[in-house]
Amino acid sequence: SVVDGVATHHLLAGLSFSGLLVQIQNSMADHAVVRTVLADIHGSVDALFPRALQPSLARGRVVSVSGRVISADGRLCIMGEAVSAHQGMREGYSAVRIGQRNASEHIRRYGCMVLRGDKCVLVRKDGRLKLPTAEAHIHETEEQAATRAVAEGCDIFQEEVALLRDVAPAIVYDFSGDVPVVVKLFAALATSPPPAGYEIDEESEDEDDDYDWFTFDVASRRLLLEFEREGLSFLAGGVSRAIKAGIVIPDFHCTFGPKELSRQEALANAGAVMPFTPLPRSVPEKIPVTVLSGFLGAGKTTLMKHILQNREGLRVAVIVNDMAEVNVDAMLVNGVDVLHKAEQMIELSNGCICCTLREDLLTGIMDLQRQQRFDYVVVESSGISEPLPVAETFTFDNKKSGVLLKDVARLDTLVTVVDGFNVLKQLTTIETTASAGQAAYDGDIRPLAQLLVDQIEFANVIILNKCDLLTDNEIGEIRTMLKNLNPSAIVYESTKSNVPLTAVLNTHRFSETGAEAHEKWLKEAREGEHLSETEEFGIRSFPWRRRKPLHPGRFAEFLKDPSLLPDTVIRAKGFIWIASRPNFAGVLSCVGHLRDLSQGQPWWAAMERDLWPEGLWADLEPLWLEPHGDRMQEVVVIGSFIREEAEAKLDALLLTDEEMGQDWSTFTDELPSWEDVTEKEQGEHQHEQGEHQH
Repeated sequence: SVVDGVATHHLLAGLSFSGLLVQIQNSMADHAVVRTVLADIHGSVDALFPRALQPSLARGRVVSVSGRVISADGRLCIMGEAVSAHQGMREGYSAVRIGQRNASEHIRRYGCMVLRGDKCVLVRKDGRLKLPTAEAHIHETEEQAATRAVAEGCDIFQEEVALLRDVAPAIVYDFSGDVPVVVKLFAALATSPPPAGYEIDEESEDEDDDYDWFTFDVASRRLLLEFEREGLSFLAGGVSRAIKAGIVIPDFHCTFGPKELSRQEALANAGAVMPFTPLPRSVPEKIPVTVLSGFLGAGKTTLMKHILQNREGLRVAVIVNDMAEVNVDAMLVNGVDVLHKAEQMIELSNGCICCTLREDLLTGIMDLQRQQRFDYVVVESSGISEPLPVAETFTFDNKKSGVLLKDVARLDTLVTVVDGFNVLKQLTTIETTASAGQAAYDGDIRPLAQLLVDQIEFANVIILNKCDLLTDNEIGEIRTMLKNLNPSAIVYESTKSNVPLTAVLNTHRFSETGAEAHEKWLKEAREGEHLSETEEFGIRSFPWRRRKPLHPGRFAEFLKDPSLLPDTVIRAKGFIWIASRPNFAGVLSCVGHLRDLSQGQPWWAAMERDLWPEGLWADLEPLWLEPHGDRMQEVVVIGSFIREEAEAKLDALLLTDEEMGQDWSTFTDELPSWEDVTEKEQGEHQHEQGEHQH
């Protein structure tokens, strides 16, 4: 049946609905569908509509939507079926910003705590015991996904599990992966009785089985992740209360919860914290850190002030570059420790010189953690700092103690504040840090456009600021450009950097694994995944793939002459194949008018097969084309260009059919020289097994 008159906070996986009154926050054509973000006063949700409905899906329009809610890659999404115009929201109310209050973009999993007698079931997966959970399939409800998780984890029929609808589910948060996951756990009873002798040995288990049954105390010890223990404790209390009240009547005796203590044991443990007792406030073992980046004038310091004035009870320590800029009233600093750290140049372990906070950032954060007085640290880097080296600081050790910073602090979020009014001009400027008067050291001539791209591409959260100075179309254009530059970041629109604190603090969005893979940002181009584009705002991206090499002479001219690529190209980056250099891929990076070429890794086709990792061919075979193997052009291009025009400019750099038959080694090559390595050294190169790196 269809539920009428719903709001975004009513949406559940599997629900069919009508009359959802929303404002369209974003709209992007993507082949046969239109991808949108819809918002009402309660929250926002991603939605897909048939392409035929695109004329009704203009950004900013208020509409009434009918459709159904599905789960796609673990995230809630609307499959829109009909759209009708509406006169607007109730007077005095407006739609929230994307991501505010309730957001559909969080990954969700569903599972059960299944009880039988005095024990619950835990499944074995990835070498440890877990509560059974799973993402919902496209046409499943939350409850169906939960019981399926049990059936699959225990290799049983779903009929062997009965959900307890009158016991409140537990909603907990899994921070063990790259991004936080919302986990909803239901209480359930096994429909079959426990076997004879079931209660005799609470520690008995068979590690060869997919699952085993455990008492509350044993299960609490065997579950390694805090969110699972939290969910288990919450549901155990709910089931106990429901049975005691006569709301739930089990088929057989069911007593699941912490072990009853004798009077003597209770007195001996009077100070212990038992399940269902709120934990006292304590300082985290690893203090979380948010790093703020952004050009001068973007609104970074304004965001810092906003954090200090709205800390919501957090004890925040702040590390800034220029205390005079913050100018925080003394009453606002009450409970906030502000450390003044200047910037200087340091040499990183890879030998390159990068601009980052000076080395006492290490000791500063370590000192704050040892003081046990703070819940959080916020670092405001300078306008010309690069987030990547700041993040790398967390891998450095204190020279005196030998302790790694990441052993005492947790890098939580990298936030970049973008000046929405000036960002498009900043991306095409030819100014350097020196010409702009912002050099951090003698000889600092880093291009400002490249610095801005680095700040955007490496962020976990992007604040698109100064939206009050932009039209809806301009906001849409810039937002789409930002998502093309960094698809994994969350983008918040703001005026005067006013965003919810939950957008920048304790997001758990930074992942060291993801950071290490930063230079492999062309995953979509390599793996053939679709790169979306928008016709409404004109910002589009496409992968330029060709199986011919570049002519070194024409490519050298391309690097010198910005006119050989349309002015409307904002960004281009990828792996290239140069005819006169058959052994190595090149890495091309273009930002506005700037061009950069560096040496990449060896092509697999240039290496002896006995040096290949085992199993590599299975991944290479779809990419292999004789006689040149895996050599190819793979460049992602982003901008507001006409695709055919950009492709024609790039195609002109390739060898012609006539040149393909010539001796490529005779072509003039005036490109910067590359290191020549032996075949043995190539074999020792750090290719990752099973992943094509070019």
